[in-house]
Amino acid sequence: MFTVLPAKMNLMSLAVEADVLRYEEGTTRRDLGVEMVIVEFFDRSPERPVHAAIIDLNVAQQDAPFKRGEEGRTNLAALTIELDVLSLAGISLSRRLSLGARGGIGIAVPAHLYDATLPAEAPSSEEGEKDSVPSVMMPTIFGDLVYRSTALPFVPSWSSLDRVVAGERGPGAAIGAGTFSRLDPTGSAGDVGGQIAAEGRVAITREIYAGGSGTVVLAERVVVSDLGVPEGAPRAGDMILMTRVAAQLEWELTRAVTQRASAFIERSDRDDPVGLGGAPSASLRPRWGATVSLAATVF
Repeated sequence: MFTVLPAKMNLMSLAVEADVLRYEEGTTRRDLGVEMVIVEFFDRSPERPVHAAIIDLNVAQQDAPFKRGEEGRTNLAALTIELDVLSLAGISLSRRLSLGARGGIGIAVPAHLYDATLPAEAPSSEEGEKDSVPSVMMPTIFGDLVYRSTALPFVPSWSSLDRVVAGERGPGAAIGAGTFSRLDPTGSAGDVGGQIAAEGRVAITREIYAGGSGTVVLAERVVVSDLGVPEGAPRAGDMILMTRVAAQLEWELTRAVTQRASAFIERSDRDDPVGLGGAPSASLRPRWGATVSLAATVF
């Protein structure tokens, strides 16, 4: 990361996460994640926290061996790209109201097979042509309106301010709406549609806060892998309705230590629910769970 104007602006911040797993037979599985921001401006002041970014890119790729033989090697791969050309959060409309918005494109490439054999020599233009794989690309846009009821900032969980505001946060409410796109949890299909989300937080006492959130997603399965989808999963052309409602209780034991308890119920197909909802499946079904945590902040 190259930073100018300390604590105000970053130029070209880059984070790379790579997991490489070597198998005994000499094959390799690679999971790669890249996050890059070309220009980022932020103000951490609790009175008016602001965040803006130009070219905010997130890439996630999975690549694993599928078949090995004397004739060559075949790998299984999937890819997602999320690019926000412009992202804004905390744009003040009044003393209590602020606005956020972001826009860009999303690309999802479901699981597909490709020839991973190293060529003995550079192929000709005709030999080098590859069959196209199913994929989806669509414009993405999301906007929100945030209200804070005290001088302390209220930051919804989806806001980019969540990683900028490190100090104490207060009560408030927010609503957001926009497009929705994803590679499904099995990596076998791409979905696009719309979403709406709401979140709120109220003070019960000076140390205890209660909060709640809700999300509704309506999407269409527009592309599936040539390899098919798991049994019970939506097929191409199917409409998908996903919902989630959650509640949380926070007890600030000290200024730096907070005890949290939360519970949720949802209708989804996500593959890693944290809770007591049973084993995951590829089908849309009710899931529920609860968590208890102890958090400490040092800054």
